[in-house]
Amino acid sequence: WFIAVSRGLYSDDGAFVGVLASLLVSETISEYYGSVRGEWQGDISLWHSLGKLITRNPIDDPSVLGQDSSDTPLFTTFLPRNRVATEHYIDPTTNEPSIISYHRIEEYPFVISASVPFSTVLAPWKQYRNSVIIASLIRSLLISFATWLIWRYVSAKQRHNATVARMQGTFDATRQ
Repeated sequence: WFIAVSRGLYSDDGAFVGVLASLLVSETISEYYGSVRGEWQGDISLWHSLGKLITRNPIDDPSVLGQDSSDTPLFTTFLPRNRVATEHYIDPTTNEPSIISYHRIEEYPFVISASVPFSTVLAPWKQYRNSVIIASLIRSLLISFATWLIWRYVSAKQRHNATVARMQGTFDATRQ
């Protein structure tokens, strides 16, 4: 896939000077998206504003390039509401709850989107939550054990004091 991009060139007084034209190769754009995406577990896509997928990173199945996706929530629901936004939806390709951010580029007929599954977004939070739960359980057990040790000590001290008081009473009674 190639994307032709052109722009008119005008002098300072507004007179037409010429046209600047360039061809963008979709693989080059996909590689760039890959460098931006890094370790992130989601995808970055470039769409034609009518719904055709131009490129994506990662691209698992190259046959999806050029397919019409105008019936997906991005084009039927989200873009008619906002030119730029972040939404949650069920990804039609994976059937997973996901988050998508998108931007319709005004000067060109393109839409850029980045999406990531909720499971990926929430994974660090779930790991943190599990660590907090385990730490809280351990802390609760330690507090319970310390409370039991204190109760045991106080009970033993009360029994000892009662025994000493009885012995003191017996000793006083025998002295008289």
